[in-house]
Amino acid sequence: MQLPGFLIGQVLHSLRMTTHIMITIVETAHILVVDDEEAIREVVSTTLESRGYHCTTLSNGAAQEFVRKQTPDLVLSGMIMPEMDGI
Repeated sequence: MQLPGFLIGQVLHSLRMTTHIMITIVETAHILVVDDEEAIREVVSTTLESRGYHCTTLSNGAAQEFVRKQTPDLVLSGMIMPEMDGI
């Protein structure tokens, strides 16, 4: 059985819309930026936000509590910090 041409067009249009929605979701990933230096947190988060990502910035002490409550898509962390290491 063949589908009418107008129905095929609607299915293809629906697939294109679904692809666009999936791309939008990926571009709005939530990134947690952790560093003991505020200037570094601000530069990194500003750069990422200008590219469409959602960022949360935290000093090293608050990061563990945040991750217990929420799950970011990516964590960018300094490695050497006073209260904890980046690992």
